[in-house]
Amino acid sequence: MKTISEPARFNVLGVGVSALSLDDATQSVLAPRDQKQLGYICVCTVHGVSEARRDPALLDVFNHSYLTAPDGMPLVWLGIHHAHKDITRICDEGRVTKLRHYFYGGDPGAAELLSDKLCNRFTGLEIVGTYTPPYRPLDNTEFAEIKRDMDEKSPDVIWAGLSTPKQELFMADVWDKLDTGF
Repeated sequence: MKTISEPARFNVLGVGVSALSLDDATQSVLAPRDQKQLGYICVCTVHGVSEARRDPALLDVFNHSYLTAPDGMPLVWLGIHHAHKDITRICDEGRVTKLRHYFYGGDPGAAELLSDKLCNRFTGLEIVGTYTPPYRPLDNTEFAEIKRDMDEKSPDVIWAGLSTPKQELFMADVWDKLDTGF
């Protein structure tokens, strides 16, 4: 098993934002292929930092992630390196190792539309599932259903798009309960 080391972080009003280039971020997702439950990845904006200053639980989520990647130029400028999220780069380069993706969130139909567009753009991209949750926390039955679906499909990466802070709190709560790469 490879040893995965987390990149250094820089402090933005208490939030430890990962100091990494786009290449580093991509490799941090691709390198640990086939390892399970490494953690969750947050993409942090200025809005996320503001929310974390008011919400200690969200601050804890950001600071205990596998990565908290800067998103938006204000955080990129503060970083040691210039970095930002780029789902398309990870989808493109992940085809080599057959990285499996699962899209969770959005309005009804949004995850499917994103899946279709990415698959059309990147031949061979493996998107194994999508799920649009209700606009509230999942109940136990719904969580068991989504867990079963993810366990069956075995994604390497779950992309959660619920908006900040819901997506970060959701992933921090469930990442170690799902049998996935991240």
